[in-house]
Amino acid sequence: MDSAATRSSPLVLQATFVLMGMSTLAPFNTLVTASEYFRDAFTDVPALASGFNSGLMAVFNATSVVFGVLAALSGSHGNINMTRRSQKTLLLLCAATAILLVSVMVRPIEHVSSPRLYYALLLVMSAVLALGMALFQSATMALCVMLDRTGSFVALVLLGQAMQGVVSSVIGLIGVLFAGSTKADAPQAYQNQRAAFSLFLSTFGLLLLTFWLMSRQFKEQYCTPAPSGEHPPNTAGVLQRIWRVQKRLWIYTASVLLVFGLTLTVYPSLTSLVRPLTDIQPSVFVALQYVLFNVGDLIGRRVPAAVPPLTLRKRGLLVFALARLAYVPVLCAANVVKPSGTQQSSCRMCSGVLPDAAFMITVLTLGMTTGWAATSIMVGGPASIDDETDHVALEQQLEEDGELAEAEGLLDTPAPSGDASVAAMLLTLQLVTGLTLACG
Repeated sequence: MDSAATRSSPLVLQATFVLMGMSTLAPFNTLVTASEYFRDAFTDVPALASGFNSGLMAVFNATSVVFGVLAALSGSHGNINMTRRSQKTLLLLCAATAILLVSVMVRPIEHVSSPRLYYALLLVMSAVLALGMALFQSATMALCVMLDRTGSFVALVLLGQAMQGVVSSVIGLIGVLFAGSTKADAPQAYQNQRAAFSLFLSTFGLLLLTFWLMSRQFKEQYCTPAPSGEHPPNTAGVLQRIWRVQKRLWIYTASVLLVFGLTLTVYPSLTSLVRPLTDIQPSVFVALQYVLFNVGDLIGRRVPAAVPPLTLRKRGLLVFALARLAYVPVLCAANVVKPSGTQQSSCRMCSGVLPDAAFMITVLTLGMTTGWAATSIMVGGPASIDDETDHVALEQQLEEDGELAEAEGLLDTPAPSGDASVAAMLLTLQLVTGLTLACG
């Protein structure tokens, strides 16, 4: 473990990485959770009221993919200070969240005088939050790999992401329960404003606390190693490096597509259409699904960290991802109901035969297997690059440098320095891109 880690309390260091994980998802959750408050500003413009959210998500998704690609490319050049990049992007996210917080305090509850100007501000803030999220998440994963190649820090970051999901879903469930049991004493728009203010304030506090802890824990500056033989590396060398690493990640890339492609196909697009066969209120039933999925995701992400031999690797991971396809017919056997109230089964199977308890257990295990696979991918992928030996590539490189005769012993060394960090950034980009395409 690096000296930066040994200087501080292990618990404080672990908490820092968990908070870093929570902070990577904070921008997206902020936009999604505050959507009803944003909608109140466009009550006089029906076109914006119905389509503003699609516009915000389109800008957010496009920006996150573009800057995710740029982060991977720039990080692959080497000599990029990931400590400074992560801290600067955190400050950017703090500033954007502070602007949104101030806007809540000065904006009228309803009937904004210039709704289109306000919408333009939201689009800009969406792009800034996406930019910061993409760069921060990429830098965080690269930093974790540089500090600890065993994947323990990566697992803590992923744990923080899962905790963010659990907190959000539990808050949503509590809101549904209170909405159904009490009468509001204030107009809905006023409640939305208070909820948005609390959301932005808590998010700002989370980001600021994360920045403070990072500045105390990471006194040293950690830079991605440059490809050997290139000072500075050229574009062709960077692309060759990315291709070399990606060729060795193909199983993990395929697993990303299978795992998250399946999960996002059925959750929440299909599971949110399932209605209870018992007397549970539908809104509570759906909110409970979200809690169980996120709790399962949290448990699953802890499996590789708690029991390292259970980390799924290479072909075992691919088989595991393929086996999860069995969730499709099981979930299609639940009581799937269209919004109009008519029953459907997208797989042409009999709907309504899966009991509520069995359906909830299925959603819980769906979250567990998703989290288990996600942590295995982000831990096992960079570790496989660090552990493997690429004799052909190294021999060609040494021949080009005229050093083969003097460096025969290097053929038994691990992968070139820094490739594990490149692998972490590539897998992060693939996860972000997959989620973006699914959400888009």
